[in-house]
Amino acid sequence: MSTIDHSYPHCWRCDTPLIYRAISAWYVAVEKIRDKMVANNQKINWTPEIIKNGKFGKWVE
Repeated sequence: MSTIDHSYPHCWRCDTPLIYRAISAWYVAVEKIRDKMVANNQKINWTPEIIKNGKFGKWVE
């Protein structure tokens, strides 16, 4: 039997091996609830305030 060398991903900062693991996840169909999200976004007391119509607001629209 021969040895096979292959590359393995490592952290670019500390050179430790990166471990891939399967995890459960869930996703939201934003297109289906966009109008509701836009309306509710205006009711949220955002800190900092710029998020409401900035990053989050623009993403939802």
